[in-house]
Amino acid sequence: MPRKRAKRQLIREVLVYCEGKTEKQYIDGLRQWARTLDLGARVKIKAVDVKGGGYGAILNMLRKEPDSNCVARVVLLDFDRYRGVQGEDAIFNQLVAYSKASMRKAVPCILVVSNANFEHALCLHDTGYHESGSAASFLLENWGYRNLNDCKSDERIWEKAHAGDRDHAHMVERMRGRKLVLTNKIEASRSKIDIKLKDVRFDVGCEHILGTNLGDLFKVLCLS
Repeated sequence: MPRKRAKRQLIREVLVYCEGKTEKQYIDGLRQWARTLDLGARVKIKAVDVKGGGYGAILNMLRKEPDSNCVARVVLLDFDRYRGVQGEDAIFNQLVAYSKASMRKAVPCILVVSNANFEHALCLHDTGYHESGSAASFLLENWGYRNLNDCKSDERIWEKAHAGDRDHAHMVERMRGRKLVLTNKIEASRSKIDIKLKDVRFDVGCEHILGTNLGDLFKVLCLS
């Protein structure tokens, strides 16, 4: 009898563009954690360090780099640049338009926006964070950092965000149903390797609402 052909292992490779060092360290930890899981489809996560330059550097990189070797591109952004840095609002709008245009493509570009910043998204992993004070102060007082630079350069930030009862699941649950500056509608399945971006909504009227759609990254990876 002919030998049975081995079942092809599905590979879900996702490129994650990181605006800052903290995000890059977090994604590196996420990649290590994902390798320990028994997944129906193998997840391969590649962090892309934009190394500063703001929204413009990210947009230029997205336009120049090919997307043929992945199933999705995810971009991590801090929304505080939108109002805090002159000209960044216009470029952010271009990023939103770029993401919307990718809905018609095989490889979507999915924006993950933390308002005000990624430090706030980290604090949301912690059930002790009540969102009424400064995220930076909370990290210094409760996570054992001497200063914010220590946090930003911590290569084990993923482990710190999952120490004790901290977990990204808390962040996902707290953001469920909350109005955010940016929301996506995503279809992803462990049984398939393709990701579909069905809708992108940017609502600047929600800029006063702190939060993050970081849960979309875990949805893309089928890890939530």
